[in-house]
Amino acid sequence: MRSGNKLPVKGEKVLGKCRMEREQRKLVLQTDEKEYVYDFSDDKALTTWAQELIVLLENQ
Repeated sequence: MRSGNKLPVKGEKVLGKCRMEREQRKLVLQTDEKEYVYDFSDDKALTTWAQELIVLLENQ
């Protein structure tokens, strides 16, 4: 992930959105090109990752 006004390096993905699907324990990350879905075995890990990524997105 890149922060600030830097342009991405060729092949690097820029994260645009992050959302949780808590009932299915999924974290969905969206770039301009594709959506990535990650499954988590527990709610605590899902919440921790989502919170960290949301903070990163807000600080871009």
